[in-house]
Amino acid sequence: MEDMFRTRDFVLLFTVIVFLVTAIGATLLVQYFADAPAVAVPDFATIASTSPATYPAVVASIEGLDRVQRVADMRAKIAQQTVLTEELPAPVDESELEDEEITDSEDETPESDLVACANASQYGGFWDARDLSWVESEGARVLVRGDVSSSSIPETVLQLPKRFSASSNPSCVGSDVIGVANDGSLIRNDEAPVYRIFNSSTLIGYALDGLPIYGSGGAALDACGGHTIAGQYRYELSADRDTVINCFAATPISLP
Repeated sequence: MEDMFRTRDFVLLFTVIVFLVTAIGATLLVQYFADAPAVAVPDFATIASTSPATYPAVVASIEGLDRVQRVADMRAKIAQQTVLTEELPAPVDESELEDEEITDSEDETPESDLVACANASQYGGFWDARDLSWVESEGARVLVRGDVSSSSIPETVLQLPKRFSASSNPSCVGSDVIGVANDGSLIRNDEAPVYRIFNSSTLIGYALDGLPIYGSGGAALDACGGHTIAGQYRYELSADRDTVINCFAATPISLP
């Protein structure tokens, strides 16, 4: 009987101890979480209703100068390098150019007298027209880059022969580029309407055969689109021709 009471007392004591340990542990856990800093729980409803951040997209574009701006720049360049004996025509409004293009497209295109080479192609080289100018040296016209002075040697970009007369054997046109303008830009043969606003006293540039190219005039021209005046052969633009030249009056060089 005494042993039974001892066993019951032991079980009771053990139960009390377990209860106390559990209660103390629970109290400590509750106190720990109560003292811990609150963690913000994201409101998913708010996030869903919030518009996503937007970032502007910038598309890089390469835009060349339009024809009117290009002509204006060239006129300013030529005005600095060439003394004109006649007054230049008034600047052409862009809308007038557009109307002219529409009218030309509606009219029948005249038959071209262009003498193209059998292997004619588009010029595919890289041409940097920045900071270029013409100088004459030892019977040649030299296109250089940079300042020309006695203390510096500029970079030679192109060299043309300095010619005064046409050859007895004209040459065919093998590329869309037929010359270089005063400002160093390339002259393409189908750009006659761009340069036609200049008159025949304005030097536009030089063909690849070394002969000069002038604006539009009323003189009678040969098959290549030029004539001789004061002992100098030169090309002139014409309203009756849709190309700058029809052929080279002398042997041209090749662009690099």
